[in-house]
Amino acid sequence: MFRPHDLRGIYGETITEERFYSLGAATRRIGRAIVIGTDYRLNNETLVNAFCSGFQGEVKYLGKVPTPLTAFHSKELGASFTASHNPPNYNGLKFFKNRTYFSEAEMSAVKAEFEKRPKETCLIENKMPPENGSERIKEYIVSLPSIEKGIFDLCGGAACAIKEVFPKTLFDEPDPSYEHHKPEPKNETLQILKEKTIEEGEVGFAFDGDADRLIIVDEGRLVEGDVIAAYVAENHLRKGARMVLSIDCRQEVFDFIEGLGIKAYVSRVGDPNMLGEAIAEGADLSAERSGHFAFLKHAPNSDGIYAAAVLSNARAGDFMVFSSRFKNTTLIEQEYIALDFNKLKSLVEERNPESVYTLDGVKAVFDDYTLLIRASNTETKVRINCEARTKEKAREGLELGKMLVARSRA
Repeated sequence: MFRPHDLRGIYGETITEERFYSLGAATRRIGRAIVIGTDYRLNNETLVNAFCSGFQGEVKYLGKVPTPLTAFHSKELGASFTASHNPPNYNGLKFFKNRTYFSEAEMSAVKAEFEKRPKETCLIENKMPPENGSERIKEYIVSLPSIEKGIFDLCGGAACAIKEVFPKTLFDEPDPSYEHHKPEPKNETLQILKEKTIEEGEVGFAFDGDADRLIIVDEGRLVEGDVIAAYVAENHLRKGARMVLSIDCRQEVFDFIEGLGIKAYVSRVGDPNMLGEAIAEGADLSAERSGHFAFLKHAPNSDGIYAAAVLSNARAGDFMVFSSRFKNTTLIEQEYIALDFNKLKSLVEERNPESVYTLDGVKAVFDDYTLLIRASNTETKVRINCEARTKEKAREGLELGKMLVARSRA
């Protein structure tokens, strides 16, 4: 159930009422008041009731709202009951403190308290708090930039709670079982949005199940998250600003942003990791290639809705024209093996790259290509990415990466 920064699992297996009762009791040890919101997934109210039975503290219950809205109001302690983009049989929870995600240390502290709880002390009562979120929903909506135009795919997820703020919507009715649209916004799940952007000549904006991620579709094609970060840098930030980008963003994007006079910091993949780095560096924006964007002057958490509002003045074709400025090719393969990353680092350094980063896997910048080898956060799997100016050079670097991986098995 516990992951480094949140909790997720299949309801009835790793996620149960009894476990959430114990989780609530463990959370009481770190705070006596909490803000709670949920997405529309089945079983959320049952889990909120169990959590509150264990917590026995002051609860401000927002009801069904996007995760960024819960985070926005979590000035002390907050929890969003969501499994984000996972399949519908999953439930979960994301903790917030001071409007940002729990650190790994904070999650470890909750887990330690949870594991101390004797299982026989579970006494679930009727502790479902009254829903009282209308004013806080209004406060969040008022904090958003004006949403000017675009087609918004809400996927039947948490963004449906504030669907009135969007000018045009798709899948805007809550769909707790995700029967009509999967909660993961990717190429194969956004076919209708892709078609609509062509038919109506507008930019498409798609959210994941809890609306903390944003995917942009322009002229029927998805735009890479690192390209969007570069677009924001050029059009919405000033020289001297600071950004944090996930290590899997293309080196070409890093170089472009630095060329604008904006400092680009590298972070481990994973939105909580990036936000921790962004807060430490006083950054204006953190951006992950997968579609997490945090505008820190608004709130230090990933907010797909806020990012969409910022970008909603774009015209059809703007993102595709901008994307054409990035010429590099990226090839990706994966291996289902465990690696000795210390050995991998040594083997890479023997090749004398221009620079090496080891904060999340190994990233090496060579003359002809940039190679990134990193482990999956959820599986015994290694991803090998190679970026180069030509497909031939990218293939050359990818083959080197595969060879180095084979020689670095754990």
